[in-house]
Amino acid sequence: MIKKADLEDREFKWGYSPSKGYYIGYKLTLIIDRRNRKPLLFLIHEGSPNDAKLFKEVMEELKRRRIARAGDVVLADKGYYSYRNYVMAISRFKVVPLIFPRKSFSLRRLLGMFSYPLEMFQRKSCDKLQFVRLVREFAGLIKNWEKFKAVRSIVAPLY
Repeated sequence: MIKKADLEDREFKWGYSPSKGYYIGYKLTLIIDRRNRKPLLFLIHEGSPNDAKLFKEVMEELKRRRIARAGDVVLADKGYYSYRNYVMAISRFKVVPLIFPRKSFSLRRLLGMFSYPLEMFQRKSCDKLQFVRLVREFAGLIKNWEKFKAVRSIVAPLY
């Protein structure tokens, strides 16, 4: 059996799981089109970073490759849950984030966090209208997020 101490001087990235302990590994982020189930993007991350911390990088890559466009709905599981990610998705990336919430989720608290980005005041009023439309669409979808569990089960196989 190989121990962590035997491999520490090598350039491996370590992950940690409470049930398995330390391991050498990578995390694969796979983005799939829900309509045709074709892969759109995959990213490989060293070690085992938290999904919520990867959200910004994933969204930047989706925007850079013109996969996610303004007004699109982005469906993500609870691993990406973070109030900051909801706000960032709408205000910065202009998409509707349907990130499955956790038990402690408060829509009222989240809606209180939304405000126009300062740069919006220098732009046309259509940007403000788009922001309001995205927040309204988000609020409508997140209230009924459980309806989308079936969609997630199609694209994310259970192990």
